[in-house]
Amino acid sequence: MFAIVLTLSITLGVLALKSIESFTEIQKARASSRGGNPKELEALRAEVSNLTKQLSSLRDTTTQYDMSFDSALQNFERRVETIERDKTQIQRLGS
Repeated sequence: MFAIVLTLSITLGVLALKSIESFTEIQKARASSRGGNPKELEALRAEVSNLTKQLSSLRDTTTQYDMSFDSALQNFERRVETIERDKTQIQRLGS
C-alpha cells in the first residue's frame, strides 16, 4: 500500500513540475505575444488546462486510495480487537 501512495506522490510531483514548466512557457509566450504567434499561446493554454485536469484526477485517485487504505486499516484493527477479546475470554475460562 505504501508503494501505491509513493507512486502516486511521485506522479503528482512530476505533474506539478510539468505544470510549472508549462506556466513558464506561457509567461515566455506572453512576453513575446505582443507580436508573437497566437496559435502557440492557445496551445500552451490548452496544455495548462490539460495538466490541471490531470492533477485534479490524480488528487481524486489519491483520495480514493487513502480512503480505501483507512477503511482496510480500520477493518484490520477491529479484527485484532476481536481476537484479543476472544483470547482474554478463553484465558479467563481456562483459569
